[in-house]
Amino acid sequence: MINGMFTFAKLSSSSEALRTVQILAVLFTLIWSGGAMADNNLRIKECPESPNCVSSLSSADRSKIDPLKYRGSIDEARLALKSILASMRGSEIVKDEPEYIHATFTSTIFGFVDDVEFILDDLGKIINFRSASRTGYYDFGVNRRRMEGIARAFEKTQGK
Repeated sequence: MINGMFTFAKLSSSSEALRTVQILAVLFTLIWSGGAMADNNLRIKECPESPNCVSSLSSADRSKIDPLKYRGSIDEARLALKSILASMRGSEIVKDEPEYIHATFTSTIFGFVDDVEFILDDLGKIINFRSASRTGYYDFGVNRRRMEGIARAFEKTQGK
């Protein structure tokens, strides 16, 4: 077992080898990112000191951005948000739960991946979010512009 642990020669097909590589990549990313995603209690983690993250729950002015506000039901808000995300280039919804959405955005040229999380709060009728680059220090404002664009599109669905 030890000799063949990381050897793909013993795998039955190339698709099985590819799937193994994908699983290892996801595990590595989750470990290496320092837990960039929300914890199990649906709390968004604070943005790091680097200027490549924005959050509606940030305590720092440099990364603070207003949450999304909605009217109607949480299901209507979730569907509107998912529709917006699906229409955006490089987006993929990787986790979709009644009160939580995790999407990734992959840049066209270099393939950089950003994680975007949304937590829907039906009591407050708001959607808190965090958008952060997985790698690098500076994102040239990409995460802020993305979230401002999502906010504008979401406001249109709310009749604003």
